[in-house]
Amino acid sequence: MDALKKELQQLSKDPILSKKHRNKKLLVYLLRTLIAVTIIYFLWDYDWVKWVLYIYIPLNLISLISILGWNYFLNRRLAKTKKQIDEIMAFDEEE
Repeated sequence: MDALKKELQQLSKDPILSKKHRNKKLLVYLLRTLIAVTIIYFLWDYDWVKWVLYIYIPLNLISLISILGWNYFLNRRLAKTKKQIDEIMAFDEEE
């Protein structure tokens, strides 16, 4: 059980959970979106560009949600796992 707790502590120190990593991803997302908007602006006269937006907009929103929500869901999952380990250890100590 101690090994599990140590592993969870290591996971909580993961650089993916850091604010620096999230800001880097957000900057890349904004740059990618700016480039896409520029391309769409210049190619707006073509009919296929309007159809591409039906695919691009949902994918872009999913990407944004994953960047902003990833830490929330990972931290929530880590907390839930820690709670389950504590419950198992408490049950084990009772026996």
